[in-house]
Amino acid sequence: MKCFPLLFSFLLLCSLNASAQGIVSLSFGNSGASNQNVNNLSYMGPLGTGSAGLTAGVVEAGFWNELSIRGGGSNYSSGGSLVNLLADDGAASALDVSFSFPAVGGPTTSQVPASTPNERIYRGQIIANTVNASMNLSDLSAFLAANSASSYDVYLYGVVTGNVADTGRFRISDGSSSYYQSAALTSSTPWFDGSFTEVSNTQPSLAVTGDVVRFSGLSSDTLTVTVSNENNSGNPLYRWSAVQVVAIPEPGTLGLLAVALGTLALLRRRDGVPG
Repeated sequence: MKCFPLLFSFLLLCSLNASAQGIVSLSFGNSGASNQNVNNLSYMGPLGTGSAGLTAGVVEAGFWNELSIRGGGSNYSSGGSLVNLLADDGAASALDVSFSFPAVGGPTTSQVPASTPNERIYRGQIIANTVNASMNLSDLSAFLAANSASSYDVYLYGVVTGNVADTGRFRISDGSSSYYQSAALTSSTPWFDGSFTEVSNTQPSLAVTGDVVRFSGLSSDTLTVTVSNENNSGNPLYRWSAVQVVAIPEPGTLGLLAVALGTLALLRRRDGVPG
């Protein structure tokens, strides 16, 4: 059974590779170049992810695409797009994305430091004010098929700031589910403390603070997410910083590794190898 460790290693490698292919991460950058793919969050400082072995995000990823929101001294203040977004293994995925937004911005280092990869996610921002911001993802069916998955989750990273805390409110919706996020942060307070807080409230009157919204169990080929102002008290701004799309593996894919591990343990016991 000396060949089994080789088989086990192959199955493990396949499992890890499938996982990396099923994570697509995108952030908004201030690199000054035209729309492009940029690895390692490099536009936010010398300490990137990926090449340094570091990761960022609720679903940890080392490869982040960049949608540049500034270039040639001017802002892309109406929208932008990227095609064939790169997955976490650096290979092209089938995913395309486009955005529409009224303004762009970025925090000071006192509002969001740039000392950790997670903080760097929030360093570039497209903004929704009284005008909506929206995202359209397409070719998701091909993305699912390539990853032997039947559904996917989408994570939106963003904070709400305003002149007065706990007043303004935004609705983040994919057309089926809506979450409500309030402006508990002002321009003088830190916007992100380095740990993620999910916004899960679906009642407008009970809007909560946070910095990430998750839409789960999706399966449509296209997805449109819209951020809209529901209460303009305190002149709030929704500062949208990043997106992750994560394929959810079929149960059989997850079971493949479990079978390999179980078989290896059985063979080790039979051959008298200590566990």
